[in-house]
Amino acid sequence: GLAISSRLVELLGGEIKVSSVVGAGSRFVFSFEAGAHAASSMAWSGPKKTDLRGRRILVAEDNVIAGGFLHRQLTSWGMLVELVNSGEAVLARCADPAALDVIVLDSSMPGVNVARLVDALRASSSRCIAPIILVTPQRDSGEFEVGKIAVRLTKPILPWELHSAISAALK
Repeated sequence: GLAISSRLVELLGGEIKVSSVVGAGSRFVFSFEAGAHAASSMAWSGPKKTDLRGRRILVAEDNVIAGGFLHRQLTSWGMLVELVNSGEAVLARCADPAALDVIVLDSSMPGVNVARLVDALRASSSRCIAPIILVTPQRDSGEFEVGKIAVRLTKPILPWELHSAISAALK
C-alpha cells in the first residue's frame, strides 16, 4: 500500500511523509498542488435524475437493517414509503385500492416463494399494476416471464443503483 501511495503522490508531483511512534502507530501525510476547476466543469453531466418526490413505494424486506437503509434512502428522495416484511403483507397491501407507483421485493424473504408472489401480483384478478423491482442476493435468482419484473438488482444496493432502477421502472 505504501509503495503504491508513494508512486501516486510522486506522479502528482507531490511528496509523502511518515512519522512513527513505537506502540502508537504511524502517520502518513501527503501533499500536492491541484489546479482549480470552474464549478460548471465539475457539474453532473449525465442524464437528469428523475424527481421521485411524492411517489408511493412499497418495500418488502424482512431484514430490519436493510429495511431501515431502504426507508431512509427513499424518504430522503421524498418518496412515500410503506415497509412490510412478508409476502402476505405485500398481497394484503396490493389488495388495497390506494395506488402504488413501484414495489421493491426482496427475493430472499424466509417462507416466500417470490416467483409465486410475483405471479399472484400479476394475476388478472389483482389490482396491482405497479412495476416490481426484484432485489436478489446473487446474480441469478430464477427466471420470470418478460414484463413481470421491471428491474432486477443485486445486493448490496448502492443509492445511485436504486435511484436508477426506480427511474427505469417508472418509465
